[in-house]
Amino acid sequence: AVWVGPLTVWAQQAPLIHFKKLNTNTGLSDNLVNNTMLDKNGMLWMATTEGLNSYDGYSVKTWSEALDNQLKSRNIRDLYCDSHNNIWVHTPEGKAGWLNKNRLFVPVELPKDLEEKGVQYLLFQEQRGMLLVVDNHILTHSYPAKSFHKISAIPNDWIGGAINHHSTDDTGNIFLAVAAGVLRLDGGTLKASL
Repeated sequence: AVWVGPLTVWAQQAPLIHFKKLNTNTGLSDNLVNNTMLDKNGMLWMATTEGLNSYDGYSVKTWSEALDNQLKSRNIRDLYCDSHNNIWVHTPEGKAGWLNKNRLFVPVELPKDLEEKGVQYLLFQEQRGMLLVVDNHILTHSYPAKSFHKISAIPNDWIGGAINHHSTDDTGNIFLAVAAGVLRLDGGTLKASL
């Protein structure tokens, strides 16, 4: 379940969302929730092993049908809401895309040489928007384009297989928690340093 006790969720000038528990009995597609986040309208989004769900304070909506054909997986690992209120999703199988403001799914199109690698991680930087980590490359795009292009590379031995978490400071530097320690991506160049 998402929460065991009372929870109040709020966003910028959005109505409060109250609930005690969301689970499969209340419409959630699965009780195993991988990630949660709020969009710009205060909607609560939940990534589960059985699909993407949203909660508006009244009912749970399941987005599996909108994503199944494109992602080939219901297991949603990561979620992010960008500055355009697009809902980005990522699966453990390396597929990614976003629900646009009309809530239609747009799949990510990777450069040909990286198509088979799959997306490893979603990052967000205020200056550039959504960034993808694919193999050892950082990719970006110009919204609303579906295609991404490489902007920098991280030495292969630095990531060590997985990025566990990330954070961004006020100047746009991105810090990645990885098996080799903490990597810093320069906010301007996105070049990596340990």
